[in-house]
Amino acid sequence: MDNEWVHLRCMSSASGESPDTAEYRGWLLKWTNYIKGYRQRWFVLNDGLLSYYRSQAEMAHTCRGTINLAGASLESEDSCNFVISNGGAQVFHLRARSEVDRQRWITALELAKDRANKMRERVDDEEDFVVSPESTATALKQKLDHL
Repeated sequence: MDNEWVHLRCMSSASGESPDTAEYRGWLLKWTNYIKGYRQRWFVLNDGLLSYYRSQAEMAHTCRGTINLAGASLESEDSCNFVISNGGAQVFHLRARSEVDRQRWITALELAKDRANKMRERVDDEEDFVVSPESTATALKQKLDHL
């Protein structure tokens, strides 16, 4: 039931991507319902998304659920339990096997959330600077007139 860091790629910051994009994956218990309670699920944290599967083998064909960490909230309930919510219909009630394991997941999730939020801010900033063709043509005409 070990969790593991897997470095997917190491790229230079000149490429515009984080130099240490990483994936974190491992087993957690996920609350399903009052009849079944907590069930062991395989979780994969990658690119700001936390996805889960019934098993590692299931990763090849069926994702059971995904939550986007950008804008999500993370709350520790006790030494092993924590909750992830995106503010909408998605809420994951999770339990780690130990306090240390929970803290590793929380740290990985907080880092991924921070990266996802920074990426979202960058995209929002780029959208704010979209210039219409008309304003570009006007600006070029003014510069030509000035010359």
